[in-house]
Amino acid sequence: MTELPVVTVLILTYNRPVEVVQTIEALRKRLRYKGELKWHLADDGSPSGYVASIREQFPDLKFSLTKTDREGCGANANKAMDFIKTPYIFFSEDDWYAFRDIPLDHAVELMEFDQKIGMVRFSGLIDHELILLVDKARTEYGKIHHLVLDKRSPETYQYSSRPHLKHKRFHEAYGNYAEGLSIADTERAMAKRYRTMTGPLIAAMPEGIGFYFYHIGKGVTWKRTGFDAGGS
Repeated sequence: MTELPVVTVLILTYNRPVEVVQTIEALRKRLRYKGELKWHLADDGSPSGYVASIREQFPDLKFSLTKTDREGCGANANKAMDFIKTPYIFFSEDDWYAFRDIPLDHAVELMEFDQKIGMVRFSGLIDHELILLVDKARTEYGKIHHLVLDKRSPETYQYSSRPHLKHKRFHEAYGNYAEGLSIADTERAMAKRYRTMTGPLIAAMPEGIGFYFYHIGKGVTWKRTGFDAGGS
C-alpha cells in the first residue's frame, strides 16, 4: 500500500491564549491519520511571548512559524501557505474545538486518487439549498464514498474557512486569499471565486453532513460548555 503523504496542520491565530491551546489539544486527539503530520502556527502579531507559550505547552509538536503584523486573516493565511511545502494542508483557525474523530486518512486517500477534488470540508453541511452529488472513488484503499458540492447550487458558502483539508491545487486554481478585508469578507471573496471560476471541487465525507467542530469563541473555555459527542 502506498505511503500516505505528509499533511501540515495549519493554525491561524491571534492572541487567543486559552482557545488556541484547546484547539490544538483537540486536533492532536481527534485527527485520525496513518501518515506524518507537521504543525504550523501563523500568528498575526500577537503580544510578545504568545507563540513561545504555545510551543512550551506542546514541545512534541515542533511548530514551524510565520508571522504577520496585524495584516488580517488573508495575509496571515497566504504567508503561511507560501511557506508550507507539503501539498496537503489541514486548515483551522484558533477557536474551533474538534469533538469528533476526523477521518483525515479517508480525505487524503480520496484526494490522492480523485484529482478533481481540491478540498474536503469538516464544518457541517446544513443549508437546505446545498446540492450534493453522491460519488465514490475506487482507490487502492477500497471505495471512498463522498459527497461533492455541486456548483449549480445557489448556496453562497460552499467554500468555508472553517476547518478543512485542502490540496495546494485548490489555490493554484482559485488564487490566494484576498487581503485587507475582514474575516467574513475574506471568506465571501473566496466563496465567490469558487462559485464562479473553474477548478477543483469541494467535497465532504458522508459523515460530514454533521459537525466535527464546536466554535469556542473568544473567552469561552471548553470546560464551561460541557459539550462532547464522545469518541476515543
